Amino acid sequence: DAAARSGAAPPLVVIRFLYNPNNITQWFIMPGLIVMLSMLQVIVLSSLSVAREREQGTFEQLLVAPFTVNELVVSKMIVPAAIGIFQSTLIFAIDVWWFEIPLAGSVLKIYAVLVIFIISIVGLGLAISAFSRTMQQALLTAFVLLVPMVLLGGLFTPVENMPRWLQLLTYADPLRFALLAVRRAYLADAGWGEILLTMWPAMAAAAASLPLAR
Repeated sequence: DAAARSGAAPPLVVIRFLYNPNNITQWFIMPGLIVMLSMLQVIVLSSLSVAREREQGTFEQLLVAPFTVNELVVSKMIVPAAIGIFQSTLIFAIDVWWFEIPLAGSVLKIYAVLVIFIISIVGLGLAISAFSRTMQQALLTAFVLLVPMVLLGGLFTPVENMPRWLQLLTYADPLRFALLAVRRAYLADAGWGEILLTMWPAMAAAAASLPLAR
């Protein structure tokens, strides 16, 4: 080879990327946008839902309606979750047909990650809405949380390169685990066990935030 002909010693370690052999940036970024971009819209819409009812004076009408609290929470979850799934589907289609990033895994696994993640984000948004008195307060709170969630999620900067104390904060960010899971499902065809093991912090976030929205 070239190293032998030039007389230079061959490298002792050769780095090979298993699921992105050419180290193409789009292959790393675009699958992560499937979950990240949907999060922006979902958390804003869900955080405004109850706050809007309270600000317009219709929240009391909901309380006296013949519905249980759980039914009201589910009704507030449906629209933001549906919009989030629709946006993720658009980004997913762009990844496959525009950027031509090869899909190694299963579409079902990717949507399983999306559903779990969006439920956790909707729960966070509804919890913000439940404790906010006005739409402005809910919107500001949502944007204050969005910035650190995106920065700590690991979309642009790997979590492993962050300081140790900052890495500990990322465990409270559902986006971090959704990014890992969707990349493993998209590029590496990870099994169901690995995906569910990766997503359990997001499940815990959903279990903690949804009761706060009641």
